[in-house]
Amino acid sequence: MTLRKEVWLMSFSAVLAVLGLAGCSDSSEVEEVSPVSVRTEAVSRSLKSASSVYTGVVKESESVSLGFPVSGTVQSVLVDEGESVCRGAVVACLDRSVAGSALEAARATLEQAEDAFGRMEMLHSSASLPDMKMTEVKSRLQQAQAAYAIAQKNYDDCELKAPCSGVVGRKFLSAGATALPGQAVCTLLGIDRVKVKVSVPETEVSGIQPSHSVQIKVPALGGEVFHGAGIEKGVEADPLAHTYDVYVTVDNRSHRLLPGMVCSVTLSPQGEESALLVPVTAVCSGSGGRRFVWIADGGAARRVYVQTGDAVGNRVEITSGLSGGELVITEGFQKVSEGSKIKY
Repeated sequence: MTLRKEVWLMSFSAVLAVLGLAGCSDSSEVEEVSPVSVRTEAVSRSLKSASSVYTGVVKESESVSLGFPVSGTVQSVLVDEGESVCRGAVVACLDRSVAGSALEAARATLEQAEDAFGRMEMLHSSASLPDMKMTEVKSRLQQAQAAYAIAQKNYDDCELKAPCSGVVGRKFLSAGATALPGQAVCTLLGIDRVKVKVSVPETEVSGIQPSHSVQIKVPALGGEVFHGAGIEKGVEADPLAHTYDVYVTVDNRSHRLLPGMVCSVTLSPQGEESALLVPVTAVCSGSGGRRFVWIADGGAARRVYVQTGDAVGNRVEITSGLSGGELVITEGFQKVSEGSKIKY
C-alpha cells in the first residue's frame, strides 16, 4: 500500500510539471512584439551625375556712380535708397543762382555781339569796312557764342539726370552739402538682369560648363526658386582661398532679386542619364553575394533582391529589382527580419 501511494504521488508530480511547462510556453507565444522604428526613403529617378550646391550672392548687372560735373551747393536730392528710377529722371539739383547769373551775362554779351556783327556786315558789304575789321567783329561773335554755350551747359549741369533706368543703391550727399565736380551723389544699379556670384574651389571649377542648368533658391524671398540664363567663369583665382568666381545671369524684370541677397545655387549637368538611386548604406549582402534592400510594405519589412550599378557619390544605382516609388528602409534595417512589424 505504501509503495502504490509513492508511485501515485510521483506520477502526479510529473503531470503537474508538464502542465507547468505547457503553461509557460503558451504565455511566451502570445507575448506582443513591439514594432521596430525605422526610417524610409521613397525610391525615385535622379541624375547619375551628382549636382553641386554652392552659396551665392546677388550682384547688380551694372553700377553707375552719379555726380555733378560742376561744383555747387546741393539744393535737393529727389530719390531715396532702393527707389526705382527711369532714364532721364531728375535725381538731384544744385543751387542755380550763380549759374543763372552767368548765363544771363553770356546771353547779353552774345546779343551785343550779334547786333554789332549785323551792323558791320552791312558796312562791309558796301565796302565801307575793311576786311580786317570785319574779321575782328566776326571773331568776337564766335567768342560770345562759345561763352554762351558754356554758360548754358553749366546751368543745365546743375540738374543731375539718370543716364539709364535702375534702382538707387546708396546716397552719399544730401541737401545743403557742397558737391565737387565728379563727386558721387548716389549710385544707380541696373537690376533688370542680375548676376549671382559663386566662389567655386579650383578643384571643381573645370567641371562647371556653360551647359549646366542652374537653380537658385533665395531664403529672403521665402525660398523662391529662380533659373539661371548663363554661366561665366572667372580666369583669376583668389590667392588666399584658392577659389574662382563664377557668375550666373538671371532675368530679374520683376525686380524681386536685390543686390546683396544670399542664395543657394545648384549646378546640374544637362542631358545626363537618370537612374534609380538609393543610399549605399541601405544595400545589404546576403548568402552567395546576393544584394538586397529592406522595403517597408505596409506595416511590415520585406526583403527585395536587387542588382546594383554605378556608384554616384554616397548613393548606388539600382539596375533591377526596384521600379520606383518603393519605400526603402535606410535606418533601423539591422533590427528587422522578413515580416517584422515596423513603424516609420
